[in-house]
Amino acid sequence: MKSSRISIGLAFCAVLFLFNKAYANAGIPMIGIIRPVFFIVFIPIVCVEWEAIQQADIKCTNGRKLCMLLVSNAVSSFLGIPIAWSILVAIQMIIPGGDSGVSNHILQSILQLTLQAPWVLPDPSKEYWLIPAVFTVLLIPFFFVSYWVESWVNFLMIKKSGGSFSEIKKATLKANIWSYALLFILSIAFLLFQVRFGY
Repeated sequence: MKSSRISIGLAFCAVLFLFNKAYANAGIPMIGIIRPVFFIVFIPIVCVEWEAIQQADIKCTNGRKLCMLLVSNAVSSFLGIPIAWSILVAIQMIIPGGDSGVSNHILQSILQLTLQAPWVLPDPSKEYWLIPAVFTVLLIPFFFVSYWVESWVNFLMIKKSGGSFSEIKKATLKANIWSYALLFILSIAFLLFQVRFGY
C-alpha cells in the first residue's frame, strides 16, 4: 500500500513537471497530461483499490477480483476518461467564455479553472500553477465517470458469481474514493509546490 502511494506520487509529479510548459502556443489539451498520468499510475491505483475491494462483501475468488479491477480500470482510464474529456471540450467550445479569454483577470482565472479546464488556453505566465490546478479540477468529473464505468464493468464481470449490483457499486465507490483522494492530495501538493517555487 505504501509503495503504491509512493509510485503514484513520483509518477504524478514527473508527468506534470515534464508537461508543465507544453503546447505553449496552441494551448494545452489536458488529455495530453491526463493520459500519461493515468497510464503510469495504473498499476499502483489498482493496488490501492484492491485494498478497498478486499474489504467488501463480494463473493468471488481473489483472482476474479483482481481481473475485475484490471479490466474495469483499463476501460475507465483509457476509454471512459478520454470520452468524458472530449465531451468537456465540446462543452467548452459551445459555452460563451469557454473558448476565449476575457479582460477581467479574476474572471479569466475562474474561467481557466472551470470552462477552459479541458483545453487550457495559452497563458505562459500562469502555466506553472494553472496546469496542476486544472488537473485537480478535472479530477472531479473524472471521479464520477470512473465510478459509473467501473461499477457497470465490475458488475458485468462477476454477476455470475452472485454479486449484487448494490454491493458492487458500494465497493467501487469506496475504491474510487481511495484512489482519487490520493490523486487529489498529490495534485494539491504539486500545485502548492509550483506556487511556492514558481517553476
